[in-house]
Amino acid sequence: MSKQITKQTINPILEVQKQEKFEYSYNGDIESIDINTLLLSQIHFLTIVNEVQRELFPELQLKIKVEAPKRGSFIFISIFEWLKESNLFSKDNLEYVNAAWDVGVKIVTAIGGIYYLYKLLKGKKPDKEERKDTNVIITINGNVYIIDQTVYGLYKSNPTINLAVNKQFEALEGDENVDGISIIKSETAEKLINIEREEFIDLTLRNQLLEGETIEKPKSSSVVFIKKPDLFPKKEKVSWDLIYEGRNIKAIILDKGFIEKINNGLRIGQGDSMVVDLNIIAEFDSRFNTHIDKSYEIKKVYDVLPKPEQKQIDFNDKTE
Repeated sequence: MSKQITKQTINPILEVQKQEKFEYSYNGDIESIDINTLLLSQIHFLTIVNEVQRELFPELQLKIKVEAPKRGSFIFISIFEWLKESNLFSKDNLEYVNAAWDVGVKIVTAIGGIYYLYKLLKGKKPDKEERKDTNVIITINGNVYIIDQTVYGLYKSNPTINLAVNKQFEALEGDENVDGISIIKSETAEKLINIEREEFIDLTLRNQLLEGETIEKPKSSSVVFIKKPDLFPKKEKVSWDLIYEGRNIKAIILDKGFIEKINNGLRIGQGDSMVVDLNIIAEFDSRFNTHIDKSYEIKKVYDVLPKPEQKQIDFNDKTE
């Protein structure tokens, strides 16, 4: 009896991985630090890092490890380790390999930009703002400043980052032994962030751009599960019942190309999932002093994934 030979196609996977080391220094004449100051400031800083990473590099897996502290001012060494798995023969992914180094530097630099805006605005709204190319031009007391559009968007529209910044510097301000903080790239000794103690107060002030206004929270490449689709859309605004991160939502589908595919017979049903660009609209609620998610929009549908087929169980099978 001849053996049947099964051919298998192996798709090469390219792992793009790199480590970057940063020294988070608690400045001052100290060789030890209060554990509450250390834990609270690092936890809130990690929240900021994760939010910025999701905005700048949503396709990456980012891990942060810690090395033993150095002597002198209390220096906390963070290792940013990022990973991207991709098909080896994808043109886009090969271009990514060549271009996307120094991910950690870009993330920390963006955080430094957010800190800079806090020091600049001191919680207040700018007198004027306008977009130009990839920047936002803001005016404060007649002075003009040019800010990266992505950094300004994170400062203006991300309540998670803003709350984490406030809490981080509340913890630092409460410890009189800390004269300031700085973040240095270990390999080059380049100082990316430096905040003096007298500036801590500016970063504890609530961002007035978030108060009393509706904000948008874009979530790129998000997975949503279909609960109740509209398979015969006739209205201009098409609304579907979906599940996102474990909660029921109703989202307006703005991707006209996807709706056209539905009208042309694209098969889709309950339990299937979609990879989409999701936009969350949140409104400020003064009772809780925070923004509450109110409505959802699907701006782009990238892929539809059928639900896994359930394997039928034969209860009469008596195989031992």
